[in-house]
Amino acid sequence: MQALSILDPGICCLRTKNWQHKSFRQSRFRRSSGKSKSKSTRSGHRSLRLTSSGYVDGGFYDGGRFHRTVHPDNQPNDSIRIEVIQASINSQRSGEGFSSIPLERTNVTGIRHQDGTISMARGRPDSATSSFFICLGEQSSLDYGGFRNSDGQGFAAFGRVVRGMDVVRQIQQRPAEGQTLTPPVGILRATRVEGF
Repeated sequence: MQALSILDPGICCLRTKNWQHKSFRQSRFRRSSGKSKSKSTRSGHRSLRLTSSGYVDGGFYDGGRFHRTVHPDNQPNDSIRIEVIQASINSQRSGEGFSSIPLERTNVTGIRHQDGTISMARGRPDSATSSFFICLGEQSSLDYGGFRNSDGQGFAAFGRVVRGMDVVRQIQQRPAEGQTLTPPVGILRATRVEGF
């Protein structure tokens, strides 16, 4: 069994390049074929911090899945191509979630879509709820001003994978029909891990 470790807002302290301290909370995602570790930065909007932590603490990702893989070969109708994998909560809990989250634009947070960045999936601005994606490689078209989304607002990047990018790459290469993983990769459990 492997695990994916993802960091959430709140626990350990990191000095950023502009010497400001940011807090982090670490989460671990245990899936059927691997584990990975990640962290999320303390976001500017309290709602994103509380919501991302709430989904982990509430067990919403337990029984969830990585269901989408996006790579250069499966985006025939997109002129701007990206590389990500996307996860969602346990479908049996979809009606129990939190309200949508205000979009935290990358030009405000300073968190860019790079290799291992974790970001909220969305349709229109301020519509993100529980689905998130992990970037493979640099994906600046997902930042504010990028054109992957026609509104140019980008996506709310809030964390990064700190251990387990090999697992992320394995998920991206699994069999898929279009962008849908067949079968999806199950998330056995997502937990918050104290310390770093």
